[in-house]
Amino acid sequence: MASSGAFPMPRSPMSNAHLLRGLSSASAVFKHKARPRSQGGNSVTASDNGVLLSLAQLEVLGYQILARFLPSSRSVKLIIRDIEEDLRRLVYEEPTAPLNSRLAQGGVCDYQFPANANVRLDYYRSGTDIFLQGHIEGQVVGYCARCLEPYPFDFATDFSLVLVPKEDLPPRLELTADDLDLAYYEGEEIDLSPLVDEQILLALPTRPLCDEGCLGLCPHCGKNRNLEPCECAQKQADPRWEALQRIKLNL
Repeated sequence: MASSGAFPMPRSPMSNAHLLRGLSSASAVFKHKARPRSQGGNSVTASDNGVLLSLAQLEVLGYQILARFLPSSRSVKLIIRDIEEDLRRLVYEEPTAPLNSRLAQGGVCDYQFPANANVRLDYYRSGTDIFLQGHIEGQVVGYCARCLEPYPFDFATDFSLVLVPKEDLPPRLELTADDLDLAYYEGEEIDLSPLVDEQILLALPTRPLCDEGCLGLCPHCGKNRNLEPCECAQKQADPRWEALQRIKLNL
């Protein structure tokens, strides 16, 4: 489950084609690596300031580096009209700052992400349905439910989703938690961030434990029993409870 760093590049040359608008520094870096392509292909857009990465107009050989020029707050979107029936691959980093804010709500924070998550996404269209198959991996810090100590670990998850147009759903049909492999889209774009974030949350343990054998904190003195012994259990019980204890033993 350990993170292996960057994902392998897809073999299809079409999957490396991008158009960068609004980022002059990134354009200068990739200018000597790019060449125009014919019309057709797929598009990906970053939501802020209309930055568009088009798989149809520009080929960037080392496009994974492009993510370094995009602010971490930007989400990645697929342009519906440009998704074809041929399988395409997208590799990028999903910002985890929104997830950290979401997990910190309510006063109890079980997990936090120290870095963005690595996403590899294969996708294609059949009719109006969009098929996604992806892999997500990264690092997360959990806060043990027993000893409350932070512990870092790697996570990885694979997922498959079918996205259908919202207008194609039967009347009064709402997707439920049981439809984990089915979702809907509306409009001309698919924002990948909500889909990826949900898959990340589903990949995390429901209860964070640094170790199955964690001894936790002593409920009396508060010591971490993984680090030092605790003698509270050996101390004599409160004599005021002895009578109640005798009654319990006689039952």
